[in-house]
Amino acid sequence: MLGQFSAVVIAFFYFQIVFNIYICILLILLSVTLNIAVSVLYPLTKILNYNETFFYLVFDLIQLVSLLYLTGGLTNPFCVLILAPLVIAATYLDFRRTVLITVVAIISLNFLAYYYFPLESITLGIGKDDFSGFEIFLIWSALVITSIFITAYCFRVADDSRKTRQALRQSQLSLSNEEQVSALMSLTAAAVHELGTPLSTISIINKELVNNNKDGVLGEDLLVIQSQLERCKEILERLRSNNLSDKSNEFINQLNFIRLINEIVSPYDENKIKFHIDENNVAVLTLNDPERLNALSLEMLTEIHEQIKLINDGKTNARCLVITGEGRGFCAGANLIDTNAAPSESDNPMDRDLGKGLLTHYHPMLIDLKNLEIPVITSINGVAAGAGCSLGIIGDLIFASDKSYFYQAFKFIGLVPDAGSTYILPRKIGMARAMELSMLGEKITAEKALSWGLINFVCDQENLMKETIKTATEIANGPTIAYKLMRKLYWESLSNGFETQLNAESKAQTIAGKTEDCFNGVMSFLQKKKPNFKGK
Repeated sequence: MLGQFSAVVIAFFYFQIVFNIYICILLILLSVTLNIAVSVLYPLTKILNYNETFFYLVFDLIQLVSLLYLTGGLTNPFCVLILAPLVIAATYLDFRRTVLITVVAIISLNFLAYYYFPLESITLGIGKDDFSGFEIFLIWSALVITSIFITAYCFRVADDSRKTRQALRQSQLSLSNEEQVSALMSLTAAAVHELGTPLSTISIINKELVNNNKDGVLGEDLLVIQSQLERCKEILERLRSNNLSDKSNEFINQLNFIRLINEIVSPYDENKIKFHIDENNVAVLTLNDPERLNALSLEMLTEIHEQIKLINDGKTNARCLVITGEGRGFCAGANLIDTNAAPSESDNPMDRDLGKGLLTHYHPMLIDLKNLEIPVITSINGVAAGAGCSLGIIGDLIFASDKSYFYQAFKFIGLVPDAGSTYILPRKIGMARAMELSMLGEKITAEKALSWGLINFVCDQENLMKETIKTATEIANGPTIAYKLMRKLYWESLSNGFETQLNAESKAQTIAGKTEDCFNGVMSFLQKKKPNFKGK
């Protein structure tokens, strides 16, 4: 429409080509009005149906034909633009509607061949039938514009098709994995059924042998056999009793619907965070607003909290969480505009309550993150400032690139450290350095942060995520319940007395000692083998 308006104005006022400019502008305004109405009535995410698309294409075609009728018909080089609605119809509409659009276009071309207002230019000295070189220029312009439009549109259609095929392949792969796991479950159920009877028979015979050899040389060996038979029966019973609603079933966890959907849509996700779980049960949460250095908006905080709650609710099979940032920064702190922290000149300072936003959005997320039942690793890939610094240092293990730095910038805007900084900093680096970092507001490098004890590892920028995932994978293959208890003990120790903490250790050890991972770990230690922890 802007192109139509520009062409009409330039032709009439600059080249002084004679035609009815007022009716032409009226037709253009009519098209503008329709587009504004569509923008108001429909959200940007709405996909138009066939009938709606057909109506808009017919309208555009008729509007273009009307303009051509007033400006030379087929002698107007811009008549080639009639191809544009046909290209759109052929790539989007069904066969019947595409044919109708084509018929309308052909009728329009026939009409314009005989009925039109011829063009004249007084200034150029061009008559009705003599446009010579100027006409060639117009034809060239029309062809260039049409070529650019058709190329851009076809590329967009092809790109959408490519993304659709990629998503389909991803979904097929995920569903294939689901089918394999389902087949494995069926095989397991059959094995349980077939093994149950012979194990029961062996158990009965062994009990008779135990009774007959209580004082014999085989008595102890037979008791060991009996205990192992009972253990086999327990394992089979556990496999038999597991069903689709059992959250402890590791096979079912692999079929988690949320994970399946995330795998399919993650390449096209435009949310403020990215979240996926790899084949080693490592969950990676990436802050995804690189243009703003991943500044924490309310939308981003909400999305982070939602993923944390999914993990805590046992709706994923994640056994370790990695938090990092997209682009050249980890997190630049709070998005002041989004969080309504940026005042206007007319604001009354006494009416502002920045603490309310912390209570509503930050604190629930941070508390659930602190209480997470799996280890948390943060990977600092650039600036970690303000609340972003607080989020970065809350990790159980902290990796940082050699290009990263930590920055408590609150003093520069007249605020105090928040998001847990005043709790974590003095406990990690001591009161003196916490005061120095907050009151001076100086940036500290990754190397300095390491020497202070604020972080655990410094890596070069290129290998940061590689080293982070390597450690996360090792932890994800470890005793998950023990890690959960460790996190709870260390967090509580910061406020517990000595005797209280001793009692807490005793209770946690009782829980850990009853896990399968503990049994496997002890047996592997005695057998001098590497343990295979299951997270149970």
